[in-house]
Amino acid sequence: MKIRLDSKKIVSKNFKTVLRGYDSREVDEFLDDIADDYDLMAIISKENIEKEETIRELTLELEKYREMEAVLTDSIVVAQQQAEYFKKSKEQEMEVFISQKKLEAEKILLNAENQAHLTTIATEKECYEKTKLANDKAQKALLKSNSLKKIERDTCTELVTYLEQQVEVIRRNFDCGGV
Repeated sequence: MKIRLDSKKIVSKNFKTVLRGYDSREVDEFLDDIADDYDLMAIISKENIEKEETIRELTLELEKYREMEAVLTDSIVVAQQQAEYFKKSKEQEMEVFISQKKLEAEKILLNAENQAHLTTIATEKECYEKTKLANDKAQKALLKSNSLKKIERDTCTELVTYLEQQVEVIRRNFDCGGV
């Protein structure tokens, strides 16, 4: 629908004068008031249209932020799940590794004991030295196993700490983003 009047048309409108007609001065004043109100209504209408457009734009932007929030929330959950999975995986690997090293140490001890029993010809000194050497190897293997276990545990702890810090950075960035 097109607006057919504006304040200029209202003010410039002339009416025929007839006998017993209206007072032209009163009509002109009334038409001036109508024209002023008409201009004000046009401004308000334009402002309303602009506000509606702003509301539409802000609604779209809000929807984008809500989508971003959902993505970030999902990302944080996935990162936490991956960190937990990685931690458990490394713990399991460490348990297997330690078990293998213990078995190797036990095998070395068993071999040393078997060698000691089979070496009846050797002197007591030779038997003592061989047993001591075997025990030293077993102890070194156990020490190495324990050392590797500590290194692996430290690495897992550092990785979990790093991943938690990254999750916190994502959260802070998300919180600072104004969502």
